[in-house]
Amino acid sequence: MGLVSVQTQRAPAAVGPYSRAIQAGPWLFVSGQIGLQPGAADLVSADFSAQTRQVLANLGAILADSGYALTDVVAVDAFLMDLGRFAVFNEIYAAF
Repeated sequence: MGLVSVQTQRAPAAVGPYSRAIQAGPWLFVSGQIGLQPGAADLVSADFSAQTRQVLANLGAILADSGYALTDVVAVDAFLMDLGRFAVFNEIYAAF
């Protein structure tokens, strides 16, 4: 099975030596996303909700440009610096 690095202009470039996503056969493995805007080096906002929405939009763009949809996602690991914001994160996540 070959590995294919996913490229898209609709999500920010990786900020380190890793791929945004790797296609392995029928599987797509997406790397961690942060609230960067595509084509920018800055966070979309200092606001947690705006960053969460941007992360999910970036994820959706990577999936779509790879031929997948958010409904194809099997598992998500979310890392929050402040667990007190989990309810806000979960509300936004549920809307996607």
